[in-house]
Amino acid sequence: MHIVFPRIWRNLLIAMTIAQVAVPGVFAQESSHHLNNVGVKAINAENYPKAIDSLESALRVDPEYEIARFNLFLAFKNYGLKLENDPEKAMTMFHKALFFNPRDYDVIQNLDKAVKQTGKNPYSFEDRIGIAKKLSDAGAFGEAFVEYGQALRICEDKDARLELDKTFAQAKANPNDFEFKLYRSRFRR
Repeated sequence: MHIVFPRIWRNLLIAMTIAQVAVPGVFAQESSHHLNNVGVKAINAENYPKAIDSLESALRVDPEYEIARFNLFLAFKNYGLKLENDPEKAMTMFHKALFFNPRDYDVIQNLDKAVKQTGKNPYSFEDRIGIAKKLSDAGAFGEAFVEYGQALRICEDKDARLELDKTFAQAKANPNDFEFKLYRSRFRR
């Protein structure tokens, strides 16, 4: 009897492994929940790079997982706050946070503060367009998309709107732009 017990568990493990390979997604929700929980623990420990990595992995498994999406937003937001002495990196984190939650007042205020720390005027349409163009030229289309949005918040402008559309098209054409894929998946439902 002692020998049969391990064989049963071994067979069950083999069956579960086969099911996971044969039917992807059967265990995906459990995996995404686990990865989300790892990300939340990392947020609580203020290990934001680990949190971002885990939460992005959770969303790769299940792009519709809203809790992981919100937690990723929080990880970017909190990481931006932690990087207050490095305004360029903080801006990157705030851009990524706003990509997931474009109307978060606190993140907008913190982004404006980081922009000001770089010597730019956060309330200047021209400065915001300059930042957006620089990001777009660097291939950071998701961040550029957010920054064009911030510029348009200051002043509606036909040319800026065209640049925003162009950036959107460039991001859409880039198969490696993970944030953009998540952004688009939110509106496909």
